[in-house]
Amino acid sequence: MQKIIVKDFGPINNVEIEIGKITLLIGEQATGKSTISQLIYFFKSLKEDFFTLLYNRTGHVGSEKKLQDDFFAVIRKKFYNFFGSTKHIGNFSIKYFYSNSKTITLSLFNNKSLKCDFDNTFFRSVIFESEKLVNAINQTSNHKNAYDLIAEEQSKSKFISRLASLVNNHFEDEKTSLYIPAGRIATTNYAEYFDKDVNDDVTLEKENSKNSDEKIQNVGLILISDFLKKVSNINKRFRDKDFSTLIQEEYQIFKSINKNEKERLELFNNHINEILKGDYKNDKYGEKLYLNKTEYVYLKNASSGQQESIRILQDLFLILLNKEKVFRVIEEPEAHLFPLAQKKLIELIALVANNTDSEFIVTTHSPYVLSVFNNLLFASRITKENFYFRPYEFRAYTLLNNKNITHNLTSYESILNQETGLISENFLDDISIELSDEYEEMLEVYKKVKLK
Repeated sequence: MQKIIVKDFGPINNVEIEIGKITLLIGEQATGKSTISQLIYFFKSLKEDFFTLLYNRTGHVGSEKKLQDDFFAVIRKKFYNFFGSTKHIGNFSIKYFYSNSKTITLSLFNNKSLKCDFDNTFFRSVIFESEKLVNAINQTSNHKNAYDLIAEEQSKSKFISRLASLVNNHFEDEKTSLYIPAGRIATTNYAEYFDKDVNDDVTLEKENSKNSDEKIQNVGLILISDFLKKVSNINKRFRDKDFSTLIQEEYQIFKSINKNEKERLELFNNHINEILKGDYKNDKYGEKLYLNKTEYVYLKNASSGQQESIRILQDLFLILLNKEKVFRVIEEPEAHLFPLAQKKLIELIALVANNTDSEFIVTTHSPYVLSVFNNLLFASRITKENFYFRPYEFRAYTLLNNKNITHNLTSYESILNQETGLISENFLDDISIELSDEYEEMLEVYKKVKLK
């Protein structure tokens, strides 16, 4: 199981978090939920950077030391682009475990520049085979026969796939990564701009060209830019189609799903309709929610809850439809949703996780979301149908603010009861108790006033 240890970075004092198939983070604002999520995403996405580094090399991969130096340069640039200059912050340590023996540790040199340490064997297992694959991919063709060229392209494609598998195995992760930030409503109000590929690339390019000492933190801009590109691709997939049409296409035309998978997708679609309170359609006039066969509202004029949730729902649906294995960070999935809709959305995350072997990190402020997770953890004892979480694959943490940091200076607590496999009842009750106590105090004051 992968994990991350963070000390003295941003709002985080001392945190050690194991990353489960489902990882739940809760806490007050400014306690570090987003920072932890962004750091995990940063390390998870290094796999794609490493593949690009290998793929773009010509001639040979080079020595182990050369490959290490080149990968460090990639990490260093990415870290500064994400989190900005390190000149103004205190010393920190961030250690990511891809496995017990394969780690990357980030800290600072005395001059405040970024330091990166790999475990001793990090590159040893990959360098020999990757060099052979890179040479095969870059081999110059002398053939002019069309059939020979096609055969060579097919061979090259196999070598590229093998290189991708090699990198996946090296990082012990074959999942594609995406961060789904809060504030998703912008992707429905301004969807036409994203369809025209208008994004923040120009701004990011300008920022990324600065030297490391001048850089400001751009992680939010980078994540939203990546998400908007994903939204653009989603909209293309749904052009002139709805959820039901995509299911029928896969089942009847492409025959890529069986009857059980079709039923599962239809169950998913029913949940979507209950969350959105209508049928989603995307035609040449724009995205709409049909209230019945003839009446509709444009998505950009729909409720904030419908707009916030649609991109999550579309992404989850396509993951299930395409049988993808993914890693997703979803910030505040409950945003603007009624508690019953929150329940339905978390159930869909469970459905996707269990049927695609995908991983999710979910950040939340909602006690309803906690209760739904708890119910689905308990459901694993009595059903293996659709909606459940397995306790041994589940991790849940609360991030603490400074006044609640414990005596051993850790700024987090696991809220999962190891004996029951459920979220601790004490934690679930704390918020309700605080509100109840406040009500009792006001009631006593009211009684005294009435008696006068």
